[in-house]
Amino acid sequence: MGNSPPVFDPNEEKKKLEINCFKIKGYLEIYRDRKFNDARAKEKGLIKEITNPTRIRTDEIEKARIIINGLNYVKACDILIRLSEIIRNNSMNIIENRKDHQKIIDLIPFIETMIWSVKYMGIDNLIEFQNYILFLFGNEFSESIEKSQRVDPDLKACFENIIPTPIEMNNYFNDLSIRNNLPLEKINEVGHEFYKTGGPPPPPNGGTFNNNGNNGFGVGWGLNPYNNGGNQTNVIGGAGGNNNFNAGGNNMAFGNYGPPPPVNANEKKDEKKCDDLPQLDDFEKRLRDLKG
Repeated sequence: MGNSPPVFDPNEEKKKLEINCFKIKGYLEIYRDRKFNDARAKEKGLIKEITNPTRIRTDEIEKARIIINGLNYVKACDILIRLSEIIRNNSMNIIENRKDHQKIIDLIPFIETMIWSVKYMGIDNLIEFQNYILFLFGNEFSESIEKSQRVDPDLKACFENIIPTPIEMNNYFNDLSIRNNLPLEKINEVGHEFYKTGGPPPPPNGGTFNNNGNNGFGVGWGLNPYNNGGNQTNVIGGAGGNNNFNAGGNNMAFGNYGPPPPVNANEKKDEKKCDDLPQLDDFEKRLRDLKG
């Protein structure tokens, strides 16, 4: 009949979800690499300024703020890339249980995290993903996301502070010092009061930092938030850890992309090669052109 509603075909919807996730992964990788290269270039400018006889303390703080925010965006991209792969590998499970969330309760936080990120990432493919999920689950699904109770805390931390906290700033300059063999004493010559991570802060004298909280908190700026070996990459507010970009193990150095994060056994069992995905028309060609 002409007025009959369209038939919901799980296999077709599975393809749509997989294509959506595949596109998200591709574009996030592009945005991540651009942000990372931009942060690397800006850091070279910051080092040049620190080693210049004529220095302005406030300018260095502002440059560091921009770099830290850029690296937070890089970390957010890595988290979302990982989640998009998990969702893609579980696409049929999500489609079949779209009306019974208890059967996919372990996957719901990943989906909510992806949608929560829309307002921070500025990527059209994430908006497309959001609209498709609301089509599957219903608009009321967005209400739980607004509360953000199940959103990945590591991702939330990436956007928690527009202006980096003193601890974030201190840890960044520690990383900068170690990676570039630039003593903190040299960095502090212009009036900064940065101190070695894990050590006591300088005595309170009206400076920027004081002794509150755990001064061993780490900020890992590697490109692998799922690092499970070597020197663990920490998230904002994470305690301890080795915060060096290039401190060995699986931490990443600027410009040194290490191995991808490990995949657990359940994910690996369902993992597909890109060749097994449905036809993507000219998407892959356009993606290669953008990357090239």
